[in-house]
Amino acid sequence: MSNLDALKERAEINPYLQPPSGFFKRMVRKLAFWSARPAFDKQTMFNNAVADALKHHVGELENIQNISNEHLGKLQAKIDRLDELEFNLFSEKEENIFDTDTYSQSGEDKIVSFLIKSIVGNMYDVTYLDLGANHAKMGSNTYLFYKRGARGVLVEANPALIPELKFYRNGDIILNNCVSDKNGDKVKFYVMGTGLFGGYGLSTADKATADEIVAKNPDMKITEVLDIETVSVNSIIDFYLGKAPVLVSLDIEGLEMQILQSIDFEKYRPLIFIIETVPYTFPYKICEKNAEIINFMEKSGYHEYAFTGINSIFVDSKAL
Repeated sequence: MSNLDALKERAEINPYLQPPSGFFKRMVRKLAFWSARPAFDKQTMFNNAVADALKHHVGELENIQNISNEHLGKLQAKIDRLDELEFNLFSEKEENIFDTDTYSQSGEDKIVSFLIKSIVGNMYDVTYLDLGANHAKMGSNTYLFYKRGARGVLVEANPALIPELKFYRNGDIILNNCVSDKNGDKVKFYVMGTGLFGGYGLSTADKATADEIVAKNPDMKITEVLDIETVSVNSIIDFYLGKAPVLVSLDIEGLEMQILQSIDFEKYRPLIFIIETVPYTFPYKICEKNAEIINFMEKSGYHEYAFTGINSIFVDSKAL
């Protein structure tokens, strides 16, 4: 007999000719199930109770987490404040303007720090208005001053960046608006994106600028178009500061002149401006500065104190 025939013979089993042991095994299994059923039911009830309790506690934990997140920002602000006090109390000088602590794209905050130290003196007397704030720390022209005790208003149109700003800049006023020459309008805000850097710093309310950025950099694209309410510089100063800030940082991709022309320089004269005065290029290269911005600031009584290859730093000529 071949192996195949043997397998076939074993497979053809008559169920009526099975040994009686099969019947007894089935009966034993049923009896065991009936006797164990109460225990199974109790275990199921226990499991359900545990699950309900876990759901309840998970809900409590989520509420605790939400409350914790709300207070973490305040805690971070207190930690920053302690850092400031430690710096002022234990450093050899009140402030070392020659240290390497900088957060700006090209060291603009250190240049301004020197000016503030020379003209204003006390960092706690400094207020700022950061228009197009973007990230809380990285590339920020105002975070260094925040660390040193200054406070101000941050305006950022991209709602995705607001939680970060509120967490790390809890002592500042955070506005999720587009800066414009008018209040309360709804404008289209074009969120720019690319794989490596996110592109948030290039987001803009100017469609022509957004299209130009995409044309210059094939990796860049408009990832989202949002309807954002506008706010004017004059109204921000009126409502939140009451007087001209010491520093204005302006980086809103293509709309700088519109914003500058809307400021009431007769009523408000910030001491220092940091303004992006070169167009976006990819890859980066040295470009000519925007002559229109330079001329406007000079006519408004501001002197270009420094240029970092990206931003120009203007100081009120009267202060110099």
